[in-house]
Amino acid sequence: MKKKFLLLICLLTALCCMLCACGEVPIDPPDPGLTLDRTSLTLMDGGEGQLTVSFQGEKTISWTVSDKSVVSVTADGAKATVKGLKEGTATVTAACDDLTATCTVTVKRSALSVYLPDGPTGSLKNGRLVLVKNGVATVRAMSDTPLTGVPKWSSSDESIGTVESQGLIARVKAVARGVCTITVECDGYSASFTLFVGKTA
Repeated sequence: MKKKFLLLICLLTALCCMLCACGEVPIDPPDPGLTLDRTSLTLMDGGEGQLTVSFQGEKTISWTVSDKSVVSVTADGAKATVKGLKEGTATVTAACDDLTATCTVTVKRSALSVYLPDGPTGSLKNGRLVLVKNGVATVRAMSDTPLTGVPKWSSSDESIGTVESQGLIARVKAVARGVCTITVECDGYSASFTLFVGKTA
C-alpha cells in the first residue's frame, strides 16, 4: 500500500511538471541597447582609430564628440573613424533615441613633428604647406625620442602631391591643384600636414 502511495505521488509530480512546462511562454532576451566595441581608445595626434557600435534591429546612429578640437569623428552608419587632432581627452558618443554608448578617447602628442629646414618655398604653418603647381619644398621630420626604425613618408593623393624621402628628410612636389595629406610614420609615431596646391602660394 505504501509503495502504491509513493508511486501515485511520483506520477502526480511528473504530471504537474509536464503541465507547467507546457504553459511556459518563451521570453525574448532583453535588448541590450547600444554597445561600442571599446570604451576607451588612445591615439597619437594625427593618428586614427575605428569605433563600431552593436545594436538590435534597424537603428540610425548619430555620433557626437565632446571636444572637436581634440578629436574628429567621421561617421559611416554603425562605424566611425576617430582622428586625434591634439593632445587631450574627449568623449565620443553613439546615440539612437534614448540609448547611448560612449568611448573615452585620449590623444597623446606624437614624438614626431615636421618642419621646413631650408626656408619656405611655400609656407608650413598650422600644419599646412602651400605650394603652386610644380612647386617643391624640402621638409624634415624631428623626433623628441631616439628612433630605431626607418621613417616612411606617404601622400594621401599622389595626383595632387608626391613625396620622395631619404630618412628623416623628404622632398614634396605639388603636381596639380587640390588638397592632400603628407604623413611620416616611424616606431609607432606619426606626423602629418596638409598640402594645398593652387595657382598662387
